[in-house]
Parts: sequence; structure tokens; C-alpha cells
Amino acid sequence: MKKFLYLLPIIFLSIIPISPPLNNTSYNDKASIMTTSLSDSSIKFMSKEIQSKDSFLELNLKYPVLSGLENKAKQDQINAVFKNYIDKISNEMKKCSLKNSKNNTENQTPLTPYTATTDFEVKHIGKSIISLYINYYQYTGGAHGMHGKKPFNFDLTSGRQLELKDIFKIGTDYKKLLSVEIEKQMKQKQVHYFDDAAYTIKSLPNTQPFYFTNTGIVIYYGLYEITPYADGPQEFTIPYDYVKDYLIVSP
Repeated sequence: MKKFLYLLPIIFLSIIPISPPLNNTSYNDKASIMTTSLSDSSIKFMSKEIQSKDSFLELNLKYPVLSGLENKAKQDQINAVFKNYIDKISNEMKKCSLKNSKNNTENQTPLTPYTATTDFEVKHIGKSIISLYINYYQYTGGAHGMHGKKPFNFDLTSGRQLELKDIFKIGTDYKKLLSVEIEKQMKQKQVHYFDDAAYTIKSLPNTQPFYFTNTGIVIYYGLYEITPYADGPQEFTIPYDYVKDYLIVSP
């Protein structure tokens, strides 16, 4: 099955330009404090929320705010990444909903409000790494909304966001290492893969989303990457025992 026709609805999340939030955005600072039970670390995450609602658009965008790092500059650097991601979703959804409203007025057709929601889940806190993802859902018309995860992995020492190439020892053919295990797991799943799914898996770019858990590294494929919408996003957990000799980080 060919997939290129399915990709158009999800492009904008990866190409949204950075811009400040629009004026009618409200920020909920009365958010709950969450103390993670993933480790004995003093690191905590507070949930904040951007809320906005009118006849064109409803936004409920929760995002994480990290606290507890000794290096406050690195902490601010990490928090800025989360906030910028959420602001980009907010701004782009508002622009799209205004355009939708204008088109509906000109064509005298019923207006269907757009919607976007996010929340997050912390998956791993280690001595030098934190890993979490932001869940998102957006509806911009059509038969169904779009949903998925945006993982974030940070080196707490440098404050740098990690890609796949950053977690393996130099010289490791990590694309082959991971793709062999992923293809093995694919055969065990009862889902419908695109004809080029195996090629997509073998290609495995450095930017492929992933996150750490306490048991392994999860490689994430979003809607329409390797399967149709009906089969949803696909995740493959790579056990630490399988990759431990090749890792340069200590999750």
C-alpha cells in the first residue's frame, strides 16, 4: 500500500515556524506538581496549560516544566524546548482556524471548530538522562483527527537534546543493530504494514523519534509512517540487554 497521499495532514507539526503566542492565549499557572516515582531523583515536573476557546478553535495544551536541576541555566534551556513546541502548535492552529473561518464565511458553509489537545508522560529519569513524550491530538476537519507522540530526550549535564547517533559508541552501525530487532518484532505484530515499511525501518534517520524506559529504548513511528491510520502509531521496545554493549550513555 502506498502512503504518500496520507502524509499531508500531519506535515505541519514538523515544519511550524517559531513565533510568539497570539494575544488571546491564556496561561494556566495554577497547575499541579507531579513528583515522579521513576527514581529517587529530586527532579520534578509541573504541568502547565495553555487554554483558548472561541467559535473557531479550542486549545487545551498541557506541557511539562522541569524543576530540581542544580544547573538552573540548563533547566531553563530544557524548559524552553517544551514551551516552544507547545507555542508552535498553538500559533499554527490559530492561523489554520482563522483561515478555515474565512473560507466558511466566503463559501457560506457550516463552520466546524478546530481542536488541539496535549498532555505528557515522563518515561525515564536517570543519573544523566531524562526522557518523556508529549501526546498530541488535533482536529482540522475531515473524517478523523490526528494523534501521536513527540518524544524528548535530554542529557542533563549539557542540557542538549539527544538524537539516536548521540547514544551509541562511535563506529556502531546502530541503524542495522536496531532495524534487525525491529523487523523481528514487526513479524510478531498483527498489523498491516505499507509495502515500503521494511525500507523505512532500514533507513532509520538520526531524527527518528525514540524514548527511554526502565527496560529499553522505544523506537516510535507515527501515523502513516509504516502503517495505515487504522493500525495507529507503532512502537518497538529495544531491550537494554540487546544494545548495552554499544551504548555510550547510561540510562
